[in-house]
Amino acid sequence: MKWLDDLLKGKPEPDAPTPGGVPKLQDAAPSTNSPGLAPGSRVWVRSEDAEEAPFALAVVLQTRPEQRTISCKGEDGATLLVPVDAVSPANAAIQDDCEDIAQLSHLSEPSLFHLVQLRYRRRRQIYTRAGPILLALNPFCRVDQLYSCSAIEAYAAAAGGGTTDAASGLAPHVYEIAAAAYEDLRRRSRSQSVIINGESGAGKTETAKIILKFLTQTAVGASAGAGSAVAGSAAAGSDLSQRLHQSSPVLESFGNCRTARNDNSSRFGKLVKLHFSSAGALLGGSVARYLLEKSRVVAPEEGERSYHSFYQLCAGAGAELRQPLGLADPAHAAEDFFYLMRGKCLAVDGVDDAANFGEVSEALGALLMAGGEGQDEVWRCLGAILHLGNVEFEVEGEGEAEGEVEQVQRRSVEGARGAAVVSAGSLAALPRVAELLGVGCEPLSTCLLKRTIVAGTELCELRKSCAEAEAARDALAKALYERLFDFLVETINRSLASDGGVAGRGAVAGGGAVAGRASGRAAGGGGAVGGANVICLLDIFGMECLQVNGFDQLLINFANEKLQQHFTRTAISLVQAEPQ
Repeated sequence: MKWLDDLLKGKPEPDAPTPGGVPKLQDAAPSTNSPGLAPGSRVWVRSEDAEEAPFALAVVLQTRPEQRTISCKGEDGATLLVPVDAVSPANAAIQDDCEDIAQLSHLSEPSLFHLVQLRYRRRRQIYTRAGPILLALNPFCRVDQLYSCSAIEAYAAAAGGGTTDAASGLAPHVYEIAAAAYEDLRRRSRSQSVIINGESGAGKTETAKIILKFLTQTAVGASAGAGSAVAGSAAAGSDLSQRLHQSSPVLESFGNCRTARNDNSSRFGKLVKLHFSSAGALLGGSVARYLLEKSRVVAPEEGERSYHSFYQLCAGAGAELRQPLGLADPAHAAEDFFYLMRGKCLAVDGVDDAANFGEVSEALGALLMAGGEGQDEVWRCLGAILHLGNVEFEVEGEGEAEGEVEQVQRRSVEGARGAAVVSAGSLAALPRVAELLGVGCEPLSTCLLKRTIVAGTELCELRKSCAEAEAARDALAKALYERLFDFLVETINRSLASDGGVAGRGAVAGGGAVAGRASGRAAGGGGAVGGANVICLLDIFGMECLQVNGFDQLLINFANEKLQQHFTRTAISLVQAEPQ
């Protein structure tokens, strides 16, 4: 279809039909003769206070085609005379509680926000369907009643019986996405993928954990109900499920942080793969990470924090760790470190870093770390990064007598006073870093203060300036943290490893903060090899625009844009295929 081809190329036709009954967003201003602007119709009027309430609901009293204006009555009773290009048709009041925006007569930005807002205010419903997509509203409060065991059973039963959730009377829920993926995998042996997308603070991380809970609990229940045919698989699945859930606090501790918009923002992307047998039993899993925001380790924005793990270590480490790591008492430990103080935010209201440290430490042990020694290595690496940030530099010869300065200049390889040395005030920090990393102090100092270049056939050792030394220090800290994070991911994957095959490329459908689901065949993906099918769960970090956007943020935002394009193409293709 030409309209679909143009839409995928970014050239939508103004009057193109919409597939599967999904209405398109109406951006063009209507004329005074539009049926949606007849007297008595509800309309959206652009408000002068664009920040607080961009649109206000009103009822049309009279249209004036010659003046291209409309007279309408606002909700406060005031009569307004507005230009026609400042209004857009609103849906009838009977559609204010619609569960699927595909059923709306008029789909526009104010209509969408109005529907989502009313559903939450009236019924505390945070989910709304959008055809094959599910929209989620972050209420910024706990809604545990939505995720009870009885809710899991109800949505699993509806999907298992082949009925849609709308037909069964069930409200829109993230469980219906998870249930549809699981049932399609179990019945048709086709790998599935779920994309969770949205801006920072939309609730993607929590949504991913909710989906994992549904999938693992349903798979364990299926194994238990299969009898002796899958003897032992229920117990094995339960153990895998427990380890999978215990990986969450570890990944959140080392990969999440507090930003200006979110107290628990994921600053990395992860793809979780769950391997299932043909009967739907959980066989194993794996986690792939990408685009870790390393710059946050050394330079969090003002009002934000670095990764949770640093603050949890400072607040929750016991006496047996505090002394070798050089940590002060829990109340003031974080204040001693330059990297943490740069953000000017050491604590978050309602967050207990000490208690979270205990949870993370327990989870590390459960994920088959090598006893206490394995955990000690993790904490030693974190401590080394913190102390590394306290290593400061000064120009060699500062504060010395003039004659001594001349001698220093002659000794300098570059023959200039700009050569950096470790400042007297941080001489104690460098040996501490070397001790925690298990390296010599002199090689570490050389790494920070000197660089080697090739000149012809000779190697020349040059001294770094203070700015170059600081850049080398920060680069080392970021590299250490990235290696540590990769080590933790590998540890998690070893604990979740299965004997089944590796997943093939499943299909992807998605939603923003939001979830969407599709089978492999619908998007051209194949199944897994080795007899195991896979459900892939993609949780991508949210898009943000900071005051100072570095290369890491550029990659994050670019990945979000490309993912959104892929999601749009796939969602349209899925809806297009439904009538066929």
